[in-house]
Amino acid sequence: MTPMQIRFLNPLGVLFIYLTICVSCKKSEISASGQGSASSPVSSQAPGASPTESEARAKELVSGFLKSETEQLDLTRKLIPTFEQCKTAFVPEEMAVKICEPWKEAPRAPNARLSPNGEQTEVLVSSATTEDLRAWNQKGQSFPPGYKRLAEYLRPGITVYRFTFVEPGKTAGLAFDALFFLDGKWFFVPKPWRGLRRGVREAEGK
Repeated sequence: MTPMQIRFLNPLGVLFIYLTICVSCKKSEISASGQGSASSPVSSQAPGASPTESEARAKELVSGFLKSETEQLDLTRKLIPTFEQCKTAFVPEEMAVKICEPWKEAPRAPNARLSPNGEQTEVLVSSATTEDLRAWNQKGQSFPPGYKRLAEYLRPGITVYRFTFVEPGKTAGLAFDALFFLDGKWFFVPKPWRGLRRGVREAEGK
């Protein structure tokens, strides 16, 4: 486990809590052609797109992180979700709030952004549906272990995307999750199982 690569133009900037995540950079093969579910009650894929096309659109989106610092910063900000967006991905609503709560609590450093390491000039995208994660099949296991329990709190039919910055010719690198496309909008919830653990602990303590 290595710290997620986040760059700051201002060294005195406060780090986003929601971006202080340990990236699961496991040295595993990541398929750029993995497919998600074609169905979702809340439109988890682009309208009219097949699973493969939806992965291609996700790749087109996150390729923006391979560009300039300004574009990285702009895209990072655009992918910050609202609580209402979180509720389209997770259930019940109170747990959705817990999962995304760090976004509300954290001060937002003005220059924090997602970015690849220096030699990582390509990006791979994989995906899994709620059903893949609940079954913990081959596609589900391409995600970190925390998703096995998180799947209980994902809405049925949701497609979760994972993207990995890699050096040319390689399949392992710096991985980020979870990316969603719901109700016509992309948003990013880093390491959602961390908020889930906190929410479960609080619920059990009541």
